[in-house]
Amino acid sequence: MKKNLVMLPALMCDERLFEHQIQMLEPYFNIKVFTFKDIDNIKNAAKYIVEEMGDEKFHVCGISMGGYIALELMRHTENIESLVLINTSFYEDNLEKKAQRFMQIEEAMAVNDFQFKPLNDNIIKAYLHNASYKKTSLLEKMAKDIGRLGFINQQKLILSRKSAVEDFQYYNIPTLIVSGSQDIITPTFIHEEMVNNLKDGTLVSIDNCGHLSPLDQPEALSAVLELWFKRV
Repeated sequence: MKKNLVMLPALMCDERLFEHQIQMLEPYFNIKVFTFKDIDNIKNAAKYIVEEMGDEKFHVCGISMGGYIALELMRHTENIESLVLINTSFYEDNLEKKAQRFMQIEEAMAVNDFQFKPLNDNIIKAYLHNASYKKTSLLEKMAKDIGRLGFINQQKLILSRKSAVEDFQYYNIPTLIVSGSQDIITPTFIHEEMVNNLKDGTLVSIDNCGHLSPLDQPEALSAVLELWFKRV
């Protein structure tokens, strides 16, 4: 019998971010990918997942923004069997980062949908250590489909999150932290701090990998997840 897996993508991404991982995991899991572009509060996002999953037990895999939602989800249900946090952080944004998000929201609100350009060379370099036309083209397609209003809502959702540092001491489920060795947005030292605060935590660092590991090193991440889910 298949288990249930909830997958939570990063900012401006959808289920296509996990294409390689979904193909590998589908024989073992009933997979639901939640892409939030109409909800602007992280508690509401978590409550929506809980309502959708009902009484079912499930595993959770979240990357970046999806990891923030996964951590909030831990506060709303006891039905989570294992947790995978990829290229994410348990810290709340600092003041500088919050100010940056507020500016991005203002900039998005000041233009129309056609003028909205969420990606530029600097963002792509921060997301991907191994950039290629195929990868950047997919990022652009996903961002376009999330759209300007979706981007605004997702930034507000992130701004509504609270630190999960204190929560980690209470986690009693197997938790995998996946880091990219070249991730400049959530560096490995943050992931080391996260796993050091867990009772049952495992840290895996993927070499030659930036912030969006499902795109940057899809085969390596899929191999890590396959081994992990065989264990749990």
